[in-house]
Amino acid sequence: MDLQQLGCRFTLLTLLLCSGGPPVVATGNSTFVDNGSPETSPWMVYFYINSELKCVGSLITDQWVLAERFCSPRIGDNSTEVVLGIQNRLSDNPNAVKRNLVDSACNSESIQARVSEICFFKLSSPVSFTNDIQAIPLASNMSTFYNNTSIWGSVFETGYTNQTFESLREVKASIVSNDQCKFLNQPIKMVERERCVQLEGSSPCQTVEGSPLLTKVRCQWVLLGIHNFMSVSCTGPVIFTSVSPYQEWIHKTISGMRPTFVTVDSTGSDKNFTCSTEISAGSTSTTATANTMTTTANTTPTTTPTTTTTMDSTGTTTTTTTTRTPTTTDDSIFSGCDNLIHFLHFFSLCSLALFLHVLFDSSEM
Repeated sequence: MDLQQLGCRFTLLTLLLCSGGPPVVATGNSTFVDNGSPETSPWMVYFYINSELKCVGSLITDQWVLAERFCSPRIGDNSTEVVLGIQNRLSDNPNAVKRNLVDSACNSESIQARVSEICFFKLSSPVSFTNDIQAIPLASNMSTFYNNTSIWGSVFETGYTNQTFESLREVKASIVSNDQCKFLNQPIKMVERERCVQLEGSSPCQTVEGSPLLTKVRCQWVLLGIHNFMSVSCTGPVIFTSVSPYQEWIHKTISGMRPTFVTVDSTGSDKNFTCSTEISAGSTSTTATANTMTTTANTTPTTTPTTTTTMDSTGTTTTTTTTRTPTTTDDSIFSGCDNLIHFLHFFSLCSLALFLHVLFDSSEM
């Protein structure tokens, strides 16, 4: 009898493991983050000022939103309305929820003619977590972000002007080391709480105010930072404000439900970047090089550009871009959680077959 009960329990467990669809991961707030692309972003909050889309933010608890101060310069006058629960940007969203803002808290640091800041906005009332509305975890103060860490950002396809809800989309990006970013964004200064990001296939002038910088940790999306400064031109890296250094301040500032923090451990190093200036008779040459991170995955190599900028005595600037091939990339079958589900299904079926074989052999004896 005990053997039959054990068999039933094992069979039920196996059927649960073998259920179709991608895994769903719970966060510390008992909400769920889908294992899909960030285009399905239940944490995304859209800020409208006088019915015009102004910027976006990220829901981190049931009543607090992370964004820029620019998203809502006036609190409490009902001129700003936020919308949550939008999952389809091209059609109706019957589960969308609207709220006003009643409070804000910002941590600012002045840098030259700009301000690096992180702001939290309090909704007029808490929201209920559903499939369309969820809070996203934040990167903890123990996190590390090295050169070429793979991430996601948000842009407007139409650029900085004519921002429309339908033109918002997510794009792949990668971390640029702060030393390299300081060189590329001269004369703009940076602080340690800021990170640089290079967008893939998009201009920095298309970035969205307040948009989140995302990465995936063990099948779970985690927010690394928010958009802060687009770049000196529309060709350089974008500057984001990192959330991890603010963990203690966030805990002291936010009331009610506590946000979840997840440690992001990226591999690699930022120490190999060099920016040297050599002065000789009649010419000045400035060269920037950076080595990319190395991972354990091994697939088709990709190329990383190395840019050399030369200025002669007449003031003429020449830029030459060369490429080098890194030893590895992170596109192996183990780099995404979607691929692992097939191995889990196979393992579960094999375990079930082995158990039934032993069970029937024991009953015959």
